Amino acid sequence: MVEYSFDRDDYRPRDDSFRDRERRERERDRREFDAIERGQQELFEMAELQRQRDAVREVVNNDAITMDSSMIDAINNPNVSMTSAGKLISSLPAGRFSQSTSVNTLPRTRKKTKGDKLQSKALKLANLKLRKKNGKLRKGKTMRDVMKLAHRLKRKM
Repeated sequence: MVEYSFDRDDYRPRDDSFRDRERRERERDRREFDAIERGQQELFEMAELQRQRDAVREVVNNDAITMDSSMIDAINNPNVSMTSAGKLISSLPAGRFSQSTSVNTLPRTRKKTKGDKLQSKALKLANLKLRKKNGKLRKGKTMRDVMKLAHRLKRKM
């Protein structure tokens, strides 16, 4: 038997079919996963639709459920929700954070303090010092610098 000083497998033509087979299997698995996920989404949507129908059926068929005019107005209003306690709340989309305020009560506000007034004055001074006439920040300055200066000025006041 002949003994070679190199590995003969290094010089054999490579069989890329194994790599291709793995790639095809991964693609098939991904397609199957996507199909299952789509099916789950469809099932979820069907269940949600059935839940809505059941809720409407309960309201229509149950004689014990009565509605006053405020409830009837709130049903089709997308900005009004009801808490588990039965209280109507208004959900107003306001930028990044949506605020929920009660329909029947006024929102509570925080009392203004001496520090708030001082901070307001300090921010005005800091903005005057670190901004140009056209309103842009000076070169190399950021809002962080403005806030740091305002805080420093507030402590001095």
